[in-house]
Amino acid sequence: KQWYQRRVRGLCPWCYDCPIACPIKHRSAKARLSLQSTYDANSISSTVLDALDGMISNKLAELAQPTNLLIEGIQKQLTGLTESIKSFEATKPPPSLGHQHYNHGPPVHGPPMGVPPLRPPPPPAIKTDIRNISLIHTTKHIEEMREEYLNKEEERELMNFLEGQSFTQEGKREVILFGEKYKYMGSKSQPQPAPPIIKNMMDKLNQKFSNSHEDSRYHFSLNSCLVNRFSGCDSHLPEHSDNEGDISPLSSIYTVSLGCPRTIKFRDTVSGEQHRVVCKGRSLYSMTRHSQDFWKHSVEKDEDISSGLRYSLTFRAIHWSNFNSTALIGDSNFGQIRFGTGKGKLGQSTPGVRFWSPTISEIDPLSCTSFKNVVIMVGTNNLKVNKLSETDITDHYRDYKTKVSLIRKYNPRCKLFICPVLPSKSHDLNRKIEIFNRFLFNDLCQTDINAIIVEGFRQFFDGKTNLLKSVFGKPDPGDTLHLNDRGVRVLVSLIKISIFSSKNSSGKAGRKLYSNTLRGGPPNPV
Repeated sequence: KQWYQRRVRGLCPWCYDCPIACPIKHRSAKARLSLQSTYDANSISSTVLDALDGMISNKLAELAQPTNLLIEGIQKQLTGLTESIKSFEATKPPPSLGHQHYNHGPPVHGPPMGVPPLRPPPPPAIKTDIRNISLIHTTKHIEEMREEYLNKEEERELMNFLEGQSFTQEGKREVILFGEKYKYMGSKSQPQPAPPIIKNMMDKLNQKFSNSHEDSRYHFSLNSCLVNRFSGCDSHLPEHSDNEGDISPLSSIYTVSLGCPRTIKFRDTVSGEQHRVVCKGRSLYSMTRHSQDFWKHSVEKDEDISSGLRYSLTFRAIHWSNFNSTALIGDSNFGQIRFGTGKGKLGQSTPGVRFWSPTISEIDPLSCTSFKNVVIMVGTNNLKVNKLSETDITDHYRDYKTKVSLIRKYNPRCKLFICPVLPSKSHDLNRKIEIFNRFLFNDLCQTDINAIIVEGFRQFFDGKTNLLKSVFGKPDPGDTLHLNDRGVRVLVSLIKISIFSSKNSSGKAGRKLYSNTLRGGPPNPV
């Protein structure tokens, strides 16, 4: 009744003591008891610490009386050392083999006068200009041309079969798709199972022309056939390139012509050079997937044809994993990496090829234009030269940056991954590697090249010896550069983590993302 009266009069319930006792097991009682226990414990600890501090101070005062001068000297040295440590913490650069990105922060003016710098300052930005650099490719517009690939009976049989099929109108021509789904800009046709007559042609082309690869998993196979139907003089195909991401970058594209001849126009996108090729009935021509990065082609209108009919059957090697095709550009340590499935390999979800580049000058920016991922690890052989000055290292980095910039110029849509130079078993070489890697972190990652540093290389470095960890190096004492099998497995895992992390919006390569890829790929890969 008293509480109710105070409540009605507008008094706060916290301004008086409640006449009703709180239950012992109520959480507020437990919290009050816990708070009281903590307060008592802190009071006891404070009393004990004050007593100990007084005893220690008295004892030190007794011991310090005969050696006051000595202690004053030690205190001065400790003060100077503390200032040096603070200066070092404010000016040290990022670790050479660690993080992916590094922000410079505010400018630092270095340690105070009289204290030698413990580490060199970050290198200045290296400027490169590739605007006037135009690489000349040697890729042909047509890989091979065969005038009479089919006989007349085969041509008649195929045309009779196609005349009974239902085509879909796309622009100024009609199409039908057999086999694996092939999606391109403006595509409307849904794939149908390949009938025996089309399947036999695929098998024949695969047996005769399919190129080999070191791993049978990536021995590409033609599995998609797009048929174009051109009827009349107005029927044509606009200029385009067959550069879709699901086409194997190592494959070729084969086109068989049936019926009336038509002219195919090829145009070099770099030089503007043009070629016109007349494709007659029963002929076959092939283009490499790589050529599609430099050439465009079209089927022109033909006013001389009034009612002529032409079919073109184009066969391609399609697979979802090609959206993750990877080019490895590197030296002998990259040479130990294998594609395909199995322990220490890149896996079935990452097809690709290695490009041997022992030195920076041998990197070919045009070789990797068809790949979605480009991974680079070059520089060791340039740095292992004796009597290499910091100016020479800067020149090597400038050449490296130019090559990377050209790769970005000719393959603007790829994910570009940069591996730091691995540590070695030589202190002198590691000093040069340290300088080179600082350029990668402090300069290359700050440009608009959009390069991604492969993280985790710090684990190759032994902090006690400042050398390559013995568990990752070759047992041969004379081999100071190369990784053993265990080191290669770690290198492969770091590359895979970087590639899959870049495809995940969170920046992490989780188990779910990786397992989905291994099950057969995402339904709509990007």
